[in-house]
Amino acid sequence: RYTAFQASAYAAASVLVEALKRAGAHLTRPGLVAALEGLRAFDPGPGPAITFGRNRRVGAYGASLSRVDPSSVDVAHTAPVSAWVEVVP
Repeated sequence: RYTAFQASAYAAASVLVEALKRAGAHLTRPGLVAALEGLRAFDPGPGPAITFGRNRRVGAYGASLSRVDPSSVDVAHTAPVSAWVEVVP
């Protein structure tokens, strides 16, 4: 059984793993930052698509409510229960 906290952690880990893959075998802090800044509309599984950039350090500007199916074997399986609400910084 999965919880909302586990789904959130899964999404965060997915972003980090993708950035580490893109940064390459010789990992440096600048390389990891550059890889994160290159993420555009990355789908981390549960949650919204993530986009970072040179001056964009928040991955998603907005939120929606989703329900995690505790009987699912897939932590990324969620069901939206509200519309996406955009937040303009």
